[in-house]
Amino acid sequence: MLGMFQAERLKLKRTMAKKLLFLGPLLVVIHGFMVPQYLITNAYNWWYVMIFPGLLALFAALINTYEEKKLHYRAVFPLPISLRKFWINKVLTLAYYLTLSSFLHCFILVLLKYFIFPHYGETYLISQMLLASMVLLLSVLWQLPFCLWLAKKLGLVITVLVNFTANVILGIAFSTTAYWLLCPYAWGIRLMIPLMKIYPNGLKAGSEAAAPLLATSNWSIMLSLTLALTLFAGLTWLTALWFEKQEVK
Repeated sequence: MLGMFQAERLKLKRTMAKKLLFLGPLLVVIHGFMVPQYLITNAYNWWYVMIFPGLLALFAALINTYEEKKLHYRAVFPLPISLRKFWINKVLTLAYYLTLSSFLHCFILVLLKYFIFPHYGETYLISQMLLASMVLLLSVLWQLPFCLWLAKKLGLVITVLVNFTANVILGIAFSTTAYWLLCPYAWGIRLMIPLMKIYPNGLKAGSEAAAPLLATSNWSIMLSLTLALTLFAGLTWLTALWFEKQEVK
């Protein structure tokens, strides 16, 4: 598995997909200099509502596109390797780079807040920001095998449109309701309300009548993360079984 992981990393060397994951967090720098008094709120809000879901879907779809360009996986199917392990390793590689991108976003915000704009606006603990980034990452990992499978079936454009639209529409719509646990796309967005006190529309939770601090118990937070990791493991395994049955066309 380690050899497969190294091979996947080599495939991404000097690719646009890898660059996007590191360019995405840098967008918060531009926004931070524009509105420093709302640096953390805006950077996290734009990150989990728009930038992160778009990056995730596009990254997974591009990974599949690179393999499709190489003779439609014909360079993989004849090899004496487990196709199931190959697929699982590809998903884990996606998770690895998504983790780097997520914590780069957090690291940049810490630098901006504490070293460049220390006297502006909001106050967030570094531990609070790290926890929010980790929780958000865990809550969306399940989308990686789903997007990779969707890209293999329907292509890059459809994958990005479907997953990004579902995040923006379903995720936001369910996140502020009592039924948020029923929609996987809403889990990460909802958890930013108790952890960062940020609504999907950018309002500070509890600051206005339109943005009450929604009750989100520790039990429901743990349950949503458990469901997210279970869904990630289940989708990874099911899509790996599906890929194992594929044949060269």
